[in-house]
Amino acid sequence: MSKDKDVLEINENESLAASESGPNYSGKRTGKGDRVLTAEDDADRLLASNSAVDGRFPYLDLTRLICIWLVVMDHGGTLYGVWNVMYVQGWVLQYLYIIAGISFGMSKTPLLQYVGRLGMYFLVGVFCNFTAWVVKGMDWKGQMWDVVFQFWFVFGLMGFVCCLAPLKAYLMRVRDRAVPQDWEQVPRDELQHWYIAILQGLAAVGFGVVAIKVVWHLALVPLVQRSLTLPVVALGRYTGYGAEHWGLPSTNDEGAEFLEHFCTYLQVTAISVFIILIFPMVSNQTSLVGWLVLLNTYLHRVFCYRAQEARMINSFDVTMIGMTCYYLGLRHRKVVGTYLVRYWFLVLFACAMLWPPGAHGRFDENPPKALTHRVMDNAQEALLVVLFLTAIERMVDTNIFMVDIPKSTMWALNVYGFLLFLVHKAIHIMIPQPLNWFLLVALFLPVFLMRSRGDAMEEKASSSADSKREKASSSEGNP
Repeated sequence: MSKDKDVLEINENESLAASESGPNYSGKRTGKGDRVLTAEDDADRLLASNSAVDGRFPYLDLTRLICIWLVVMDHGGTLYGVWNVMYVQGWVLQYLYIIAGISFGMSKTPLLQYVGRLGMYFLVGVFCNFTAWVVKGMDWKGQMWDVVFQFWFVFGLMGFVCCLAPLKAYLMRVRDRAVPQDWEQVPRDELQHWYIAILQGLAAVGFGVVAIKVVWHLALVPLVQRSLTLPVVALGRYTGYGAEHWGLPSTNDEGAEFLEHFCTYLQVTAISVFIILIFPMVSNQTSLVGWLVLLNTYLHRVFCYRAQEARMINSFDVTMIGMTCYYLGLRHRKVVGTYLVRYWFLVLFACAMLWPPGAHGRFDENPPKALTHRVMDNAQEALLVVLFLTAIERMVDTNIFMVDIPKSTMWALNVYGFLLFLVHKAIHIMIPQPLNWFLLVALFLPVFLMRSRGDAMEEKASSSADSKREKASSSEGNP
């Protein structure tokens, strides 16, 4: 019993340490204008401070590993994705991109170094796939799209973080504004001003949406068609069948139509960026921004058909949602998450009702054109995305990481997930079934045997963090 108490006390102390560097979404001003948390656990915080274990949020690591394994299974030719088993089309890639957005938001690594590291992963991974194609004597010259394969995810992330870097800097400034977010902190005679601020924010967003749509259709689309039709058609012809599968054009007429649709898809992203930039300028209720971006994203997907070529833009939108919610939180996140976890059986029931009985096919790759099916498909995805954003830490018991799995094993699982993503397609190509699956599982053994190195790295990181905190404390004590 005393041992469990010690574990809980350690976790509590580590949670406080994690919250010192994490984002604060609500608070009140002190005499010096600094932000002070008004509660132990901020209700709007995306990464709850009391869910940290040793300064990390391991439920994100575990979720990422599960998603990678499901991607590995799908790329091995299984039919689970086609039949939407466990509703994987609505959450696997979405959670990976949300976690990527959160990770980029948390990272203090300079952008050039961050992109360089992703670029290194991209080159090593593509080389693994290329080697497999050469060894099997496959025609790699005309199928470069399929040679790259899963590393388009990494390539996309490189572009995403470059585009999101200015937005990240802006969100950091918005987050650090010392203003109260909870209406309970506002005197009654000032409540009217807060409601007016919200209405002002919504009015500004509405005006901006109309202006963006007008400029988009009258000016931007014709300009893009004149400038990029020929390059896009050339790209589609060069990259082979994989590009055709994802909707890239092969003729000039198809290229003009493709670019018109592509610009329409980007319009949703532009509106989301506009919301993120403008709403905090006219309203202090910044934890509403995440909900507005979610609403904009999924309402457009419901009412405007988006073909398979919009998939990369959809991925960028979800990554941006993850980063935005990390910095600004979600209004009433704790309340929404509590009810979703409490009534988890209704969440599963809703997912079952939103998938047409007997339906099969990759709706994420070939979205349904019928409005009813689009409503059902996007409602299911939106529900699962909101479930992650509001309750992910409550769906994973922290005792898994505090009691069952040592830190060294968790390090090994993270490395194993990275290794799986790197080589799984090459193994699927070169090794026949079922030996490929045995080899993919066996990859964990050498990583597990190296787990002592993970302990050393964790201790080094922990001591470095402790020394930084000591320096910060000494500097505050000696102004």
